[in-house]
Amino acid sequence: MTRQRRRIDEIAAPAIDRSIIWSTVGALHGITIVEPFADPSDRYTCYWYVFKDEDWYQALESTKRSREIEGLLLTAGISFLTGHGYVRLSEPEDHAVVAYQSSAYPASVRHYGRLLADGRVRSKFGTGYVFEHALDRVPNCYGDRAVFFQKRENNV
Repeated sequence: MTRQRRRIDEIAAPAIDRSIIWSTVGALHGITIVEPFADPSDRYTCYWYVFKDEDWYQALESTKRSREIEGLLLTAGISFLTGHGYVRLSEPEDHAVVAYQSSAYPASVRHYGRLLADGRVRSKFGTGYVFEHALDRVPNCYGDRAVFFQKRENNV
């Protein structure tokens, strides 16, 4: 565990005022706030942020409850992605989906982001802010590895 990841965990632990927590995380080296949430009732998550423009996600959102979507995209995340036209990459590519996992649960995903051209990741931490961050600048609860996926139209 890196010093930066420990620091993110320390800041997020109290979870009293989310805006203070996320502003403090955004001030850490290697992390930039892109979009603070405007409304404390914001319930949109990392997977919403990454997949919200996908037709299949919009269809899910209109027919399933948020807990069902969470189950599909987190608990069975890898098989769900591959079943929706995403292929796992051996090397990262620009704009790839970054799926953070715990090596103890290789079928599940703990967090999603989008890889940027400069190698940083843009992701929404829980229902908090949208950040740009180094690949490893995420809370430890998001897992200990990142895998990359890209949508391939011919695989749908």
